[in-house]
Amino acid sequence: MVDSLAPLMAMAINGSFACFSLRLSTFTAPALANGPRPQHAFPDFFARGARVARFHITAGVLVNGLAYYRSKDTRYLWAAGLTATVPPITTALMMPINRRLFALAAESLNTAPSVACRANALGKHLMQQWMARQWARTLVTTAAFAVHFL
Repeated sequence: MVDSLAPLMAMAINGSFACFSLRLSTFTAPALANGPRPQHAFPDFFARGARVARFHITAGVLVNGLAYYRSKDTRYLWAAGLTATVPPITTALMMPINRRLFALAAESLNTAPSVACRANALGKHLMQQWMARQWARTLVTTAAFAVHFL
């Protein structure tokens, strides 16, 4: 039963991950970046997104791997490989900005208004960088989904 559902599950998981990434890039992150204090909202934003991404990455690699193992269709191998590249992309591109946003959130909680204003401006700038780099992950997740239709 699981074997026959694996191809459908693989496509559904990759489609869901691609939609999640697109929504993050086009709506959620821009709304956060344009808010009054993006650095204060970032930790909650990050925690929610990380849980969703971990599920999609783990399930996507496993289910695409199972679909490949059963069918020997290389599309599933490509989809699993593309999905597996998201953590290294995150580590290389996103984590430096994530760390800066977390530090900024922690240090700007109890500061004078003039310091808070500079922190807010820096938070917006960092979120703009974060959004630009997020598109790399969005392209990878969309490609992992698109592979199913080749």
